[in-house]
This record gives sequence, structure tokens and C-alpha cells, in this order.
Amino acid sequence: MKIYLSPSNQNDNPYWGGGTERQWMNAICDVTQRELSKTQTVIRAGLTDTLASRATQANNNKADLYLAIHSNGANGTARGTEVFYAAGSTNGQRFAQAINKRIMEIYPGPNRGLKTTSLYETKTPNAPACLVEIAFHDNPTDAQWIKNNIEAIGVALAKAVNDYAGITTPAPSAPGITESKPAVNTTGHNMTARPTADIQRLVGATPDGVYGPDTTAKVKVWQGANSLDPDGVWGPLSDAKGFPKAAATAPTARPTISKGSKGEHVVAAQNRLTALGYSVGKAGADGDFGNDTDKATRAFQKAKGLTVDGIIGPATWGKLGA
Repeated sequence: MKIYLSPSNQNDNPYWGGGTERQWMNAICDVTQRELSKTQTVIRAGLTDTLASRATQANNNKADLYLAIHSNGANGTARGTEVFYAAGSTNGQRFAQAINKRIMEIYPGPNRGLKTTSLYETKTPNAPACLVEIAFHDNPTDAQWIKNNIEAIGVALAKAVNDYAGITTPAPSAPGITESKPAVNTTGHNMTARPTADIQRLVGATPDGVYGPDTTAKVKVWQGANSLDPDGVWGPLSDAKGFPKAAATAPTARPTISKGSKGEHVVAAQNRLTALGYSVGKAGADGDFGNDTDKATRAFQKAKGLTVDGIIGPATWGKLGA
């Protein structure tokens, strides 16, 4: 069986007591990946992969299951674990039940249960898909529990996958044996903070921000021509070679976009709005900043206490975490 793991890339969601959602969820994913790799094929999203590219990678690799790993945030007092799956998906519900059962075996807080949703990561993958909110990162008790139980949570998620697949879970490995690079990488991944579109321009691929088969193939050719291992994975060595003058600098900032804008940055904003519960219309993340995206942006800005103008500039980008 082939499982796609999608740990949170939301680095702007701070944890009570330190750290971010991306940091702690990727730590959990390290454990889950380690355990699942004993019995199954694992594909893992890169840190900067967009929601659209993650679903594309899962579908291109014909994943049998899709698991998005997140933690929740609210008002600092809310607690609980919950699992989302696509409405009408019988197998998605069965997978969600397995996840909820295993987490509640180790989590001392309230069970918020199973919920149906139209979140991008549950409705877009072809495989049964679930998004688990482990607990609340802005609640002191929940945040500390997550940090103290990285190993146990990661193992619990692996057990849930094996439960769904009808596989007996092997004994856990010793803690600390982790690997952040995807176990299977047939479509390649961007493992750096470099915008995927910048990499695509360098290697001659279409700069659409999706790290798919075409980008992987062109990256492999470029790597081979530059005396690097042609594995299709854009990591620190490739980044230093491809962008020597910018290797130590921050990634390119997002431009200001608004109604009428088009392109990869619009897709990124639409993906984040959708993931946060703001519908951008039936077309989804189509790269066209139209009326629906404008309405979603304004609703998001209002909810976050920002200037409600429909313009996604530095402040709005910061809150979106894209």
C-alpha cells in the first residue's frame, strides 16, 4: 500500500511555549514515516509544496491513502483532537475512525470526534483522505502535551494507517531514527524554502509552482549537468549550486495581488484561503483572482482584523502563511 504524508507547512502558527505548527507536525511526521516505511511505501510532501502540488503528487503516484497532519488554533482555551474527511467518502470515514481511535488512546484531552469537510486536502486527492488536528497549539496544556509526545503521536498515526490497511504494526523503532527526505520520490520534491517557480525557471520548466513530473525530469537533467546526484529532489546542495548568490538569503517575497491578478501567487493564496475555510468558488485554486477570491479575501481580512480591501499585500500574506 502507498501512503502520502502531508505534514503542515504553516510556519506562522506559533506554539504556546515556542516553536511552530510546521516544526512540530514535521517532527511527528518523521516518526510516522519511519514506522510506516517498515511495511508500506511512503511519499512525503516537501516543506514548501503547495496544497495543489501535494494533491497532484499523491494522485500522480497513485497513493492509496492521504494523511494531512496538523494542529489546531483558536482562543487559547479550546482543547481536543478531531479528524476531518470528505463528505460521502465511506473509506475516508473509516480511515478517520482509525486515526481518532489511536490518538484518543494516548491523548488525555477531549475528543472532538469526526467531521466532514470540503477542505482541499480531503476533497482533492483521489485516495481516501483525512486531515487530523492533533490538539490545540495555542492552549498551554495541549501544546506541551504535543511536544512531550512526538514519538507516541507519530507511532499512533502509523498504527492508524496499518489498522485501516489490515496490517499488523511492527514494534516501534528506537526514538530519534528519523529521515526528513521522502522515502519514495518519483515526482520529486522541493525540500528548501526556495519558491518552486524560481527553480522551474532555472531548469527550464513551466513556472506554475507545481513540482510535478515535468519539473522533476528537468531538475534531474540540470543536476546531472552540474555534477549533482540526479534524483529530482531540490535540496540544499542543488539550491546552493543553482542560486549561489542567494543561498544565504531569504526566499523571494510574495507580490501584492488583488482582483484581476493571475498566476502562481494567486494559486498559493487561493489554496491557503480554501484550507482556512474560505471558499474561492467552484473553480477552486485556478490562478484567477476573481469575484469569489475577492470575497474570500475580504472575509479573511475582516476575521483577522486587517484592512478589508481585498488586496493581498505583506500583512495579509503574513496571516495567510503562504
